[in-house]
Amino acid sequence: MKILGSVCAAALLACATTSFAADVESGFAVGDKVTTYSSTKCSGPNDGIFAGDSLCYT
Repeated sequence: MKILGSVCAAALLACATTSFAADVESGFAVGDKVTTYSSTKCSGPNDGIFAGDSLCYT
């Protein structure tokens, strides 16, 4: 019974997290002015820039 309760709680938490995650917006909106900003690469193609490198865009 404890296992079933744990599974139900985990499923409920996953559903709640997913519904709140849909409201998050990232990046610039269409039409916004883009200013200088910094970013840290976390993954992506093998382009000579390593994960963890700090990048500056202007």
